[in-house]
Amino acid sequence: MTQTSQSKEIMKAEIFSIGNEITNGDIVNTNARYISNKLKQIGIDVIAHRSIRDNRNEILDAFDNAFLRADIIITTGGLGPTVDDMTKECACEYFNKKLIVHDESLVKLKSFFKTLCREMPVNNIKQAMFPEDAFILKNDKGTAPGAVLTSGNKKIAMLPGPPSEMIYMFDNYLYSYLQGLSDSVFSAKTIKFAGIGEGAMDEMLKDILNEDGNPKAAPYAKDSYCQVTITAHAATKKEADSKLEILENEIQQRMNEYVFGFDDDEMETVTAEKLIEKRLSVVTAESCTGGIIAGRLINFPGASSFFKEGYITYSNESKQSILNVNADTIMKYGAVSEQVVAEMLDGALEKSGSNIAIAVSGIAGPDGGTLEKPVGLVYAGIKHLNHVEIKRLNLSGSRNRIRERAAFTVIDMLRRYLNTI
Repeated sequence: MTQTSQSKEIMKAEIFSIGNEITNGDIVNTNARYISNKLKQIGIDVIAHRSIRDNRNEILDAFDNAFLRADIIITTGGLGPTVDDMTKECACEYFNKKLIVHDESLVKLKSFFKTLCREMPVNNIKQAMFPEDAFILKNDKGTAPGAVLTSGNKKIAMLPGPPSEMIYMFDNYLYSYLQGLSDSVFSAKTIKFAGIGEGAMDEMLKDILNEDGNPKAAPYAKDSYCQVTITAHAATKKEADSKLEILENEIQQRMNEYVFGFDDDEMETVTAEKLIEKRLSVVTAESCTGGIIAGRLINFPGASSFFKEGYITYSNESKQSILNVNADTIMKYGAVSEQVVAEMLDGALEKSGSNIAIAVSGIAGPDGGTLEKPVGLVYAGIKHLNHVEIKRLNLSGSRNRIRERAAFTVIDMLRRYLNTI
């Protein structure tokens, strides 16, 4: 799934998230992440994220500092009708541009309020004011249009703060504008790895990981997996794709054992596709994960074709009554043990009639651990016909992180097994 786009030169960008609600920690800033992911697809390097209060001097100072390195600043927030919404006003002041009423935006604003059967407040008029030479970004989801201001070779692109408005405006108006700024073609691809840590991945790829080459490869570690995003640019799409393919093949050759997907692939979707391809069904038996595994698999559209049912057997009693785990097994080995997981697998297969069973039992914490069985100890298993595989995992982190990683690992076990049959 190679993505391509066009640009005049490799631009550098900073992303500003403007608003007291951001700096006060009242809301989570997801806008910067979304914009960064989109910009890397078209070869724009994001060199910094900044969160700035609704303060004129601080916004102007931030513009000054950013333009020492960046070609474009993309802002979110501060485009509302109130006095403390001042992003546009600061950008105009910085570029020495005067605001005038943009007739089309004003008509749209009035129409918006008319559909609500409300009179438009006078202060909303400021949302329809822009410099005469601004490139207007329509807001089809709200009242605040965005804009791109240009002075020399510097640009400030302003987007609204609410994520639903920002995403729609970026995807439908700003993205194509940025694509049109250059004459190089960019290709990008992300390769995802499971079963290897960041340090080990870096060791295997250290001679080809770089942030400045062409093609270039940038590593990133997530909670349960690692990934490398590779990008290349050239005069034509064919040249860019060719450069990308050479580096991609080298990475895959070295890391083949660990590759599970590309770009937007998730572990559960890749595994679901394998189950459908093999025409096999799966049943889940979960203790510490409490339904996370089943939930991930069911996220796949058409999951009913491979997922019959799942069992959450959190207590010892439920393991016995639902999955027929022997009380003596629990007494002798403990609920978190290879032996109990083996019986959970058997019970789930027998009760459901599915082809494959996966099961987990563990200690997610923060309490309940011992020297012999510490917090983070998880047994994860898979059974199909005569194939039985049970792994002892020693996971770390918060309760939720342990549960999420356990779910990811057992789904990966299933994926790997499906690749062998």
